[in-house]
Amino acid sequence: MFDEIISQSLRQFQEDCRQLSEYHYPTVHNRGMRENHLGKALSRRIVSTLATKHIDALFSQLEDRDPNSCPFFKITGEDFVIWLVTHRMLSGNKGCRRAVIDDISLLCEKAREYSDRPNQYILAVADHWMDKTSTSRSLPFWWLGHMPIHQSDFLTQGIRLNHDATNLNESLSDHPELLNGKFRTYHPLTRKQDSVPLYKYIMMTAQFSLNWTS
Repeated sequence: MFDEIISQSLRQFQEDCRQLSEYHYPTVHNRGMRENHLGKALSRRIVSTLATKHIDALFSQLEDRDPNSCPFFKITGEDFVIWLVTHRMLSGNKGCRRAVIDDISLLCEKAREYSDRPNQYILAVADHWMDKTSTSRSLPFWWLGHMPIHQSDFLTQGIRLNHDATNLNESLSDHPELLNGKFRTYHPLTRKQDSVPLYKYIMMTAQFSLNWTS
């Protein structure tokens, strides 16, 4: 059930992103969304979705993070915890990719402290404005583990995607507690003239359930 609630929240969050883009233009259109904006907005969306299922939940931002680090959020209910980290990937290079992997690993450590909760999930969200570098154009493949199904739509907007030798799921192989990985990409922003998705802007999500008996 919680997997579907998170998935539903991510679908609905696309409209939230469009509104954030309008309120914070041109910042979003130049550099992507700030991690705090992204994390708080998505946390509120998940709490709202849970409320429609008559499930009470609260979210909080973890205070033990370095101010220069990407923020962690925790959404808690009676018998579940959803851990969230958000990244603004200014580049598709190895350093930015490594930061995503390291933060998911850190969330696994924090989640272990709540291993008595029967339902725990980790959600990583990143956004990126694609550029002409090969690392940027291989980022969707690295995140998904395959080419996006709408690869031809990227081409119509002048973006030729590249393959990558590695992927995010393989990079997390040291964490057997991460189960049922779901890797998705979204394009919530649209062109004003025709409402066509803006493929240059990409939002990527990785969703896992946690099992400490694996």
